[in-house]
Amino acid sequence: MKKYFRSLALLLFFHLALAGNAVSAEDKSFAEIIDSVNSKFDRIETLSANVTRISYKANSTVEERWDYFFQKPDKIRVDYLKPGKRFLVQNINKFVEYIPEIKKANVIDLSGYSEYDKKVFYEKVFTRVSLRGLRLGAVKKGDVKIKRVSLNEFDAYFIDSEKPKYQIWVDSKSDALIKHVIYDDDGEIVYSSEGEDFKSFEGGFLLPQKINIVLPEKEGTLIKSVMFLNNMKVNEHISESKFDIKLANDVEVIK
Repeated sequence: MKKYFRSLALLLFFHLALAGNAVSAEDKSFAEIIDSVNSKFDRIETLSANVTRISYKANSTVEERWDYFFQKPDKIRVDYLKPGKRFLVQNINKFVEYIPEIKKANVIDLSGYSEYDKKVFYEKVFTRVSLRGLRLGAVKKGDVKIKRVSLNEFDAYFIDSEKPKYQIWVDSKSDALIKHVIYDDDGEIVYSSEGEDFKSFEGGFLLPQKINIVLPEKEGTLIKSVMFLNNMKVNEHISESKFDIKLANDVEVIK
């Protein structure tokens, strides 16, 4: 009988010890989890990828392709290749949109823009070709519950929020954003992104090579897309000339 109680005591001890470890592992705060995702992404100095996005809307399928180049803090180039060619370049205070088919280019001087206005301009121009699903940005804290869960091959922090309603999964080891879902007041999904085929890059970066996305469109309809990030490079040198488009003499420049 003494052996039984000793065994029971040991079993309870190990159970409590394991439970204690679980609690301490889940003791990361909401702010720490959000900051861990964004701050890690903020360490990316350069990023480039060949992007293919396949979107499914009603009974149609649309394939788009573009090459993406980013250099911190404010240099971006997008070579939109399919279905039509279009080049977008923001180089500090200069923005150029060039459409070779019609030989026209819009050139905008951003030097008089405030930082806020630059951000609004950037979001408007690049929103369709931005690499969604890599970072979180600003997230409003609601009534949140945080726990550790298994998602695919990840041991993840799971944030479940009410008012506003959203869910976030973050890899506990690499701080990589795995999945993000936002709901409306009726509990319907209005946005979601989920990464797949994660790849490790030097510097401790873990980034998805495939992202499943659901985005709202006009009149409340949703578009489902799959975005493939091929030939991704992180913190590798990008020539300054990449962010300087040379326009031919026969190109009409609109300022």
